[in-house]
Amino acid sequence: MPIIFALKGNKSKKVYTGISHSPLEVKGHFHFQGPQPIGCEGGAPEWVASLFDANPQLNMIALSYENTGVVYSRFKEE
Repeated sequence: MPIIFALKGNKSKKVYTGISHSPLEVKGHFHFQGPQPIGCEGGAPEWVASLFDANPQLNMIALSYENTGVVYSRFKEE
């Protein structure tokens, strides 16, 4: 049981994590507002662009808040 002792007294932030072995399906009612400028008022935050740049295999970032949610999707040139 080394994991129990390793976590005892840990003061770092903790999150719940769920892992899927296939792409996730995001369900709900979303209002499309894209493409979004980066880093300006009403646009996507800089960290979204940085996360997409650092992880080329990442296609979507979904955030769930208490009463709402937001989904950021990689912009693909046609």
